[in-house]
Amino acid sequence: MEAINPNLNTSKNGPGVKESIFYLIVLIAIVPMITGLIGDFFCTRFLTEEEVAVMGLTGSVDTLLTALVAVFGIGAQAVCSKDVGARNPDESSRNYTSIAMMELAIVLAVAAVVALLRYPIAELIGAKDDIDLMKPTATAIMAFAIGMPGSALYYLLSVLLYLDEKTRRLVLYATLLNFVASLAGQVAVTLAGPTLLGYQTCGIAGDWFGVAFLALCKRRRTDYFRFLPKEFSMRRFGRVLSVGLPGGLEYIYYAAFEFVIYLFVVNRFSYVYLAVFELKEDIGGIAENLVVGMCILLVNRIGLAVGSKDAERIRREIKYSWLACVGIAIAAGVGLAFLYPAMVELFMGDNGEHTEQIIWHAKYYLTCTCVGLPFYVANNVFTSVYEVKEMLKHAHLNYFLEVLGFALLYGISLGLLMGPVGLWIAYPLTEATTLLVNFILVTVHNRRFPKDWMDLSFPRKQTEATEA
Repeated sequence: MEAINPNLNTSKNGPGVKESIFYLIVLIAIVPMITGLIGDFFCTRFLTEEEVAVMGLTGSVDTLLTALVAVFGIGAQAVCSKDVGARNPDESSRNYTSIAMMELAIVLAVAAVVALLRYPIAELIGAKDDIDLMKPTATAIMAFAIGMPGSALYYLLSVLLYLDEKTRRLVLYATLLNFVASLAGQVAVTLAGPTLLGYQTCGIAGDWFGVAFLALCKRRRTDYFRFLPKEFSMRRFGRVLSVGLPGGLEYIYYAAFEFVIYLFVVNRFSYVYLAVFELKEDIGGIAENLVVGMCILLVNRIGLAVGSKDAERIRREIKYSWLACVGIAIAAGVGLAFLYPAMVELFMGDNGEHTEQIIWHAKYYLTCTCVGLPFYVANNVFTSVYEVKEMLKHAHLNYFLEVLGFALLYGISLGLLMGPVGLWIAYPLTEATTLLVNFILVTVHNRRFPKDWMDLSFPRKQTEATEA
């Protein structure tokens, strides 16, 4: 076994429950939520109806590019959390090196291709049917490409440095710096003259400020994530890629869902409903940031527990993850059901003749997301276990059914039967059905319906890994 740095605090591998909740609420949920809400407020308030529609139209492209970023972050988090749990800084650093080098190379190559092909991509997603949308759509795609490297590095550094107690506070500071830089830019753009490109550039600048801060400050503070150029390994990168692939494909599934649903909406109803989807993405980001924070927290805590190979610790983490996360989701869903309608009124100014129609449907859609939130979070608890235990077939199935399979089945069928309202109702039905499938999976794997919290951690998988 490799030597452990004697200066490491090995008595505390990972945050305590109170500290975890603090970072979940402040670092992962509140600050990014406020950052996103302020940015969305400026866009929906000061841009035209057509530009808001462009934001919805290009959502699938943004989702696809985000998928690539997520693959590396999710895989690194699941693999390295077990290294930290096992108190193995050398192994963690080798994995970190392999991930960082390949991630940057791949992301730069993809960003260059997207930037060069921005006009053909704009035509592909439907901008060719309206000459007024072609140029702003291509501009938005260009901004996504430029922002990819910064977004990828910022996500990777954030999720990994959160694992090490010595650098966890740095992630908080970087998040606050990102927020300040983004807000200052949005105010400046508004005063100078609101433009879609200007607002998008603010987010790019915020990510790079965060990257620069973390890269400069982490060097002497972490023993787990040192950059070792001579330790690059395609085998290590391949493992991280395979573990992160299900989570990355989730974004691709969602992009495919958006593409099909948007075409369905435009051909069956009207393009104005694209603005409803955009408002849902913008304002619904409150819940989305909360769930993303929970996922980061879950993978970290469960990964640290699995790495320690302590059965009681694994059982305890599973139990508290379920109780805390689902409980928070229920409380948040109730609160947001009252908050969302008011936010729609605030965000959607008098952008055009369809404003009143958009507002009504956006309120309905967001209320449906509140109903589905507890099911959504419960599904993510299952997914976190799948990723940490490298049960990749289960993870792939879970993401596919939740984001694409059931979502399209319910969305299109209910849309045909009930009109646009059916699209909104499809969301909670999709999440509830996926949760049922996850319970079937755990029952089949354990050969019994879960009777104990330990059953939800798939203990037979741990036994098989130990025997191997």
